[in-house]
Amino acid sequence: MTATPGQLVVFVGPSLDPDRVRQMLPAAHVTSPVAHGDLERFHTAGATAFLIIDGLFAHRRAAGPAEIVDVLRSGAQVFGAASIGAIRAAECWPAGMLGVGAAYLLYRWRVISGDDEVAVAVDPDRRFAAVSTALLSIRFGLLAAIRERLLGLADASAVLTAAKRMHFSQRTWDAAFAAARLPLTPELRRICERHDVKRRDALRAVEQLARVPPTACAPGERAGGPSGMRLPAARLRATGHDPQLGYAPARLRAELSRWLIGSGRYRRYLTTDAAAPRRPDELWSMLDGTASLEGEVMRWHAVKRAGAVRSDPPEEPWLSEARGSVCASHGFADWGELVDSVRDGELRGIPVAWIEEVCRSLALARRNVHEQERGATPPGG
Repeated sequence: MTATPGQLVVFVGPSLDPDRVRQMLPAAHVTSPVAHGDLERFHTAGATAFLIIDGLFAHRRAAGPAEIVDVLRSGAQVFGAASIGAIRAAECWPAGMLGVGAAYLLYRWRVISGDDEVAVAVDPDRRFAAVSTALLSIRFGLLAAIRERLLGLADASAVLTAAKRMHFSQRTWDAAFAAARLPLTPELRRICERHDVKRRDALRAVEQLARVPPTACAPGERAGGPSGMRLPAARLRATGHDPQLGYAPARLRAELSRWLIGSGRYRRYLTTDAAAPRRPDELWSMLDGTASLEGEVMRWHAVKRAGAVRSDPPEEPWLSEARGSVCASHGFADWGELVDSVRDGELRGIPVAWIEEVCRSLALARRNVHEQERGATPPGG
């Protein structure tokens, strides 16, 4: 069976039950995970819109960005979420691919980068059902366990480290906890397994397309979003991306440098244990011209925007979680150890006010994103 002219094609496997997709999108052609050549084949048959959730990469060549750009240029709409769809959307958004969900945003903002974050082993005989757990879902599950006070930071870190060391095909909750030599209680298992980021993102993408079906475009036009807005062919090619996101250079240097120093992220770019640079130009010159600069700008901008949604003081669990992340970036085991190292309002020459400002921003952003996610669909972390 192949797609009919004008039909939406959904490539799905381990992230979401294909039957669930068929129920929600009865007019769509739901098929197995995408591989090299599939987009062209379905587009030639007349399909005008694609939702890429899952893809093959081990036994067949993976669908690459060039294939996606080709069908976009031919007038098709392409959406991506959850797994390889999220990765390709983060790569191809300048050409018009539309991403949905947390995994897409994390790849887009370069918070995560490796395919290993979403890769899972599958069983082809069970419609590509997952038989391992995505590293990204483990991250979100552990954060939920910390918030529920079922795990401490040290134990959660041990489980995550153990999971990272495993091949993706062997990565499960049981294996990760066993490798970390920690018990996986029934309550802890329930919290961790509930936070399946890939399933949540896939479901959100399907729900979005069920509410607002994609609009077919003629060749030479590109769909601009689920609203059906079309962009002319002249804008099909990606325009120059502003790595400074519209900020005035002087302001960006000052605010980003303060963020990197206060958060401790500046230490990633030092070759020795040198003191933190105090002038914005010093840190900026270290990063200018590197791929890291744009990633840091987008990360800072994302936290700033998320924190602005609701700015009342963050609750203690969120602030405690943010402090844990920041103190680890500064090289301390916990917040108390960091505080004990403060002298005259500074930590190794860094004003404590900068560190506290970062903690508050992170706590606000994480709380606001969590509340928005919970309001739209069942929480995924």
